[in-house]
Amino acid sequence: MQTEPPKRSSLQSNIEWQAWGHYDPLYGVSSIPGRNRRGKNPWTDEEFYARGAEDWTLLSRHWEQYGIVKESCLEIGCGAGRMTRVLSKTFGRVYGCDVSPGMISAAEPALKDSPNVRFDLTDGRKIPLDDGSVTAAFSTIVFQHLSDPLAVIDNFAEIYRCLSPGGTMMINLPLHDFPFTGFVPALRLLYRVGRFFDNFRANCKRLLLRLPIAYTRIGLKFGFHMHATSYDYPWLYSQLIGLGFDDIEVRSFWVESEQRLHYYVFGRKPTASAEPRSARSVPV
Repeated sequence: MQTEPPKRSSLQSNIEWQAWGHYDPLYGVSSIPGRNRRGKNPWTDEEFYARGAEDWTLLSRHWEQYGIVKESCLEIGCGAGRMTRVLSKTFGRVYGCDVSPGMISAAEPALKDSPNVRFDLTDGRKIPLDDGSVTAAFSTIVFQHLSDPLAVIDNFAEIYRCLSPGGTMMINLPLHDFPFTGFVPALRLLYRVGRFFDNFRANCKRLLLRLPIAYTRIGLKFGFHMHATSYDYPWLYSQLIGLGFDDIEVRSFWVESEQRLHYYVFGRKPTASAEPRSARSVPV
């Protein structure tokens, strides 16, 4: 594990996830009502990691269908290792990255019997791996919490850099598209205004998390939060094409543990001889 923390990043969402990693890493990863440490039914380690295995049964099937090389995998936002454990049984080598020291501290004991796993502390933008060093990249319930859309593109750029030719990614993030109507400009404006005020509220809560009262009753009630953002699919698609990804595909399916629909973006780093492929959206 990287021993020295990265330099301070402008990525504001790191603040809440470092706080969750310190206070309640299991609930921070899987925030099902009542399962927080002070809830009626807090997570046990056994239940927490078993839920990750259940999710992987669903997720891996879609990645297998798309195409996957199981030599090595980068996991962005590994958290407390909920998915890292099952990834370690699928891939020859797994590199788990997270912005929270507390999350990694929770993950390391759970993966102590997995010598093929390495954890790294990151700043949420850069990945400490060499170019072309992994054959797969995975992330779930992470990108939605990045406070800056440019940070999302930074992460996709890092994924592309770290993937070897022919390597694929499976990345979860909420997506939206606006309907075919003459009101699209107004809808986009309303969305931007709403996101501005949502970001303002999140930054006020982050201010509380910086203060000594963060872990008092006031801080726990008003400071702790999980800010989330949805991304415009046409915008994201154009960014992925610009980065060089090929065979871009979106799949949406119900994830039982979260009780909601999830979107996963698949993409491939082309080989030198690969012909460009068109994108296709595949609702499942």
